[in-house]
Amino acid sequence: MVNNYDKEQIEIHIEDKIYPNDLKKIKNPPEVLYAIGNIKLLKKKKVAIVGTRKASELRKRYCFWTS
Repeated sequence: MVNNYDKEQIEIHIEDKIYPNDLKKIKNPPEVLYAIGNIKLLKKKKVAIVGTRKASELRKRYCFWTS
């Protein structure tokens, strides 16, 4: 794992401590995650949003207010 919190891409391997535990629990979790920024945020509460690339204004507002 690279310990750089700037704008460089970071590789997070499944055996790294920072790899999200919840993600390890799914069937066939990715072996490697790629991130940019502060990877310490991975240990905080999270929300996943799956949907379209062309979200409606209502969905955009919902995502904004739940974040």
